[in-house]
Amino acid sequence: MLIWQGKGILALVPALLIGAMFGLTEAVTPLEGPAAGGVGMIVGGIAGAALLWWFDRWLERRNPPRTMVDQRTGRQMVLRRRDTLFFLPMRWFPYMYGALALGGIAVTATA
Repeated sequence: MLIWQGKGILALVPALLIGAMFGLTEAVTPLEGPAAGGVGMIVGGIAGAALLWWFDRWLERRNPPRTMVDQRTGRQMVLRRRDTLFFLPMRWFPYMYGALALGGIAVTATA
């Protein structure tokens, strides 16, 4: 079973970035426990959301929707790229990573 279409698998790249930021902030900052992880979630979530938002817009500009006309019936069809991961369009993932960054703010504030 295919869980992604098009370039949708690249929506997981920011998750790796968030994991790296999570570990890096725990190693570098003097914060301990959940506060250090929360800072990693904030930085990684914002960076991942921005990266994925830019990449999705770039793909959309590179491959704009095309209108095709059926010569027999005259009906028009619009063909668009489908970049999905787990049946969710890639354009939704920056918002999910942004929500993760907001979660990091909540974790840091309560720690």
